Amino acid sequence: MENNVSVIFDHEKKDRLWNMELICVENPFEILKGKTIYKINVRPTKDQLDYHYDIMKEKFPEVEIYKSGSTRMEITAKKYF
Repeated sequence: MENNVSVIFDHEKKDRLWNMELICVENPFEILKGKTIYKINVRPTKDQLDYHYDIMKEKFPEVEIYKSGSTRMEITAKKYF
């Protein structure tokens, strides 16, 4: 991984990552340019979850944002049928 990676999150159940590389960077936008993203997990603290959820729902109406735990949000593409 590149030198600009700085671990700011430590997954509490690493055995559930299914051989996924956990990448934590301060500013992820540069490493995501040109990539297809299917899902993003965001891990705010329990106290900050509602705050970040509300802001993200307002700023990004074109994606689905779910609370999937007391310290986790999942962001995916909207499903249009």
